[in-house]
Amino acid sequence: MDYANGQEITKKLMIEFKEYLRVNKKYKLSSINSFLIAANRLFAYLEWYGLGVKLYHIQNEAFASKKTNLSLQEHQFTTF
Repeated sequence: MDYANGQEITKKLMIEFKEYLRVNKKYKLSSINSFLIAANRLFAYLEWYGLGVKLYHIQNEAFASKKTNLSLQEHQFTTF
């Protein structure tokens, strides 16, 4: 509602809001998707069809980041 600032909520406005969150607010895509899911479900509940927007596709990491890798010492300590 804050973003709409009194404007009629339209599909175009929702697409602009989605981009605004990504560019101006610099939220993570997973956070933006959470906002969009909430809005899409509200629109469905209110039967405001045609206002829902697609979520961002988030690619899963093929390998764990280096932060989660154990050193040889840590691995030996955790295994019995």
